[in-house]
Amino acid sequence: MRRGGAPGFAWNGKRNRGVDLTKYGPYRTPVEIYEHFRKVLGGLPGYEEHSLGETRRGRRLYAWSVGEGAASVLYTAGCHAIEFIGVEQCAAIADELAGPRRGLLEKACVWFMPVLNPDGHYKVRELIRRRLCPLVKTNARRVDLNRNFPVGFHEPHKGGIMAGSHVKLINYHGPAPISEPESKALEKLVDLARPAFAMNLHSFGEKICFPPCHYKGRTADHELFEKIGGEMAALQPHPYKVCAENEMYLTYGDISDWMYEEKGIKPFLLEIGAFGMFASPPSSWWNIFAWTCPPDAAAATANNTAACVHLVEAAIENAAHSAS
Repeated sequence: MRRGGAPGFAWNGKRNRGVDLTKYGPYRTPVEIYEHFRKVLGGLPGYEEHSLGETRRGRRLYAWSVGEGAASVLYTAGCHAIEFIGVEQCAAIADELAGPRRGLLEKACVWFMPVLNPDGHYKVRELIRRRLCPLVKTNARRVDLNRNFPVGFHEPHKGGIMAGSHVKLINYHGPAPISEPESKALEKLVDLARPAFAMNLHSFGEKICFPPCHYKGRTADHELFEKIGGEMAALQPHPYKVCAENEMYLTYGDISDWMYEEKGIKPFLLEIGAFGMFASPPSSWWNIFAWTCPPDAAAATANNTAACVHLVEAAIENAAHSAS
């Protein structure tokens, strides 16, 4: 097989020479992201930092909140370890709300959990450093946190390998619902924030998704999801497809279903960017990091930031309607 030219990746026909992270992103570490949130959000009205516990490796799990309004919105990212772009998108949303869209914070309280799975994030970096395959979605106990929630967890899984029940695959749902410290931290945050809307930031697929996840059909709020999703897509220079998550494949124990069915939240899932495997160069076929992480993080996030911030506007409108 001939040599390819995927950014920051080299292959000599025998072994992977590794992914050069300086050619991507830039993608910041969780510690760098935490400092960014403190710097950008600190001093804004209603600013608070929340410590939500520790991972299985003893890393602290953090969230931030800003704003003093009645409408509550939650953004989460970094659930799947290799999906670094979601973390950067979460930071871009914070930048926008701290800057040009700061006025929204007068009517809303916005919550951020930018790195749900720091253990997995650092595992990806370690594997890249060692020139090994960085295909990691799970936490330190090899549990996919986006399959570790109660709704649909114990139902017969009909979604194949993506469903979450296979212990040896990267989508393993864990031994029990909310068994992982990271899942418990998210549950704690949701109960604290009590958001009306949420957005979970993932990659890849260029989609704006919403429940249901674990069954075919529609929720009672399907039309509202489609309306808000369409409004978000209209704000994207490159519009994403708006659809229910079950149009991709069925997942059980999904965060979105849990938020919607058990917590009364209207959640969206953003699948950022296209699949980074191309017919040419062939090196993109095995550069697994590039499958989920665009080389230019700023360009990828810029396409979505206004759309993501629109969810705050939707929450404000919803709160005003509920009060009337």
